[in-house]
Amino acid sequence: MGNYKIDEKRFNKIRERVEPYRSIGHICKNVRCIETGQIFENARKAAEWVAYVRERGYCHTDLIKRACRKKGTSFGYHWEFIK
Repeated sequence: MGNYKIDEKRFNKIRERVEPYRSIGHICKNVRCIETGQIFENARKAAEWVAYVRERGYCHTDLIKRACRKKGTSFGYHWEFIK
């Protein structure tokens, strides 16, 4: 087995060359609860609201996103993405 550590100068050089090819990152979409009409900044904020309203410790954001995509329900509410 070899040593995979490289010096800082070489690391910074590689990082500079790779930087233009990095992805932009995930852009969050606004989410609306159809029953209440509330608009949330993203699915995480909506899940926090559901956890507070239903007095649960945590609600999964993936379930809200899935409901937005498939026009289904999650945690007893209908959800949709807002553009």
